[in-house]
Amino acid sequence: SYDSVSGRFNATLAAGGEGPHAQRVSISGRTFRTISLPVLRGSVSPGDVIRRQDIEWLSIREDRVSRDVVTDANRLVGTTPRVRLRPGEPIRDNDTRPPVLVTRNSSVMIVLQMPNMTLTAQGRAIEDGAKGDVIRVTNLQSKKVIEATVNGPDMVTVIVGPRLSLN
Repeated sequence: SYDSVSGRFNATLAAGGEGPHAQRVSISGRTFRTISLPVLRGSVSPGDVIRRQDIEWLSIREDRVSRDVVTDANRLVGTTPRVRLRPGEPIRDNDTRPPVLVTRNSSVMIVLQMPNMTLTAQGRAIEDGAKGDVIRVTNLQSKKVIEATVNGPDMVTVIVGPRLSLN
């Protein structure tokens, strides 16, 4: 018998044939919904990039999965852990991030883009940044701190919008 509301079941198992020689065992229990989650095959450290072959699937009880657990393997591929991740454990949304392309205190090329001109300068990153992050950078010539967008390894871009003239 099975109660779909509570998930409880009762069953009798018979083994060894029919008749008086059959062994009968009564069992009861409860069923649980499960969900398949992407987990790592082995440990992955910060700085390592997660590849598709690093991922395997684990079936786990749905009621034991928190809302912030990654359920789509595509969200993991190409990211790097913030902390060392152990194999076979669910991965939370904030456990990974895009790979850092600019590290704090590293030399960077600052690219200033304007509609008809591109300028470059040397700078020093004040903070880490992944592709698309806006970070603070010191221009080594002017010693001014600017905000720039990370667009590649040790490269940041400053985009200047159109200037308005006042009458």
